Amino acid sequence: MHCLPKNYCHKMKNLIPFILMCLSTWICGQFIEIIWVYLILIFIISWVYSKKGMYSFWFGFISVSIVWGIQMVLKDLPNQGVLSGYVAELFPMKSRWFIYILTLLAGALPAGLISYSAKLIKGNQ
Repeated sequence: MHCLPKNYCHKMKNLIPFILMCLSTWICGQFIEIIWVYLILIFIISWVYSKKGMYSFWFGFISVSIVWGIQMVLKDLPNQGVLSGYVAELFPMKSRWFIYILTLLAGALPAGLISYSAKLIKGNQ
């Protein structure tokens, strides 16, 4: 008797590129001074694990936004958000949440686009 659902292995195969993208983004954010290197790794992961349609875009976008969000909170909490408050004063919204969303979009949008580009360059499956 098999206690797992029939499509369990298929769902786990979908998690592999997501987890790899999260790990590569986290490692680049922690140990590499030029943080945009993560885009090269996401391109390679998307090339190897090409998804159909816009799934490739969303895999890259969501994985990087989750990791950057966690890193942002971990770096902002120890200083009680002083730096993000100063940066928020430069914008008309004057809200730290606006800075958080802007930062997430600055990292996640290029990741989603590079992930989708890898799918398009690889071609249809």
